[in-house]
Amino acid sequence: MKYRFLAASAIMMAMPICVSAQDNINDAQYVVDQLISEELFQAAMQSTANLMAGSLQNEVSKQGKELSDNGAAILSDWMASYMASSMVMLMREDLVKVYEANFSPETLAAYRAFLQTPAGQDIAKAQTLLVKEGEAIGLKYGERVAIDAINKISMSIKADTWPEDTPTVIKEELALLFK
Repeated sequence: MKYRFLAASAIMMAMPICVSAQDNINDAQYVVDQLISEELFQAAMQSTANLMAGSLQNEVSKQGKELSDNGAAILSDWMASYMASSMVMLMREDLVKVYEANFSPETLAAYRAFLQTPAGQDIAKAQTLLVKEGEAIGLKYGERVAIDAINKISMSIKADTWPEDTPTVIKEELALLFK
């Protein structure tokens, strides 16, 4: 009899933990579903379209074929249109785990509660716009920052100052590139 009471007590004590864990999963799923969308992935992929097009051209050239800039741009946009929905489906479970691992149940519950408000819905719906605007802002400053970085690298090469453990053959290659 005494052991049944202890077993029942243990089960009763564990129940809130189970409910809390399920609530945490539900909250994380809700947050992910509100913030991660096919449109968001399309916007993110569009922001890297030039990189994707260049990568496609590189892979095609390895096969001894050519892919024009326009062809690569169309192909990368076409691929992105197919990839976005798959990415959302494939990443959803892992993203839920990321939210669960990085936020307490209380924080996730509060975040979910916020996302259920009109202000939270407005912010969630604006994610795609924010990615697109962030891309535009990044492009605005990215070229200037990249040019500055290239100039600093060029000066470092001329001063024979290299990142630690740079192989000699790479030093020679980059020195020729920056002559």
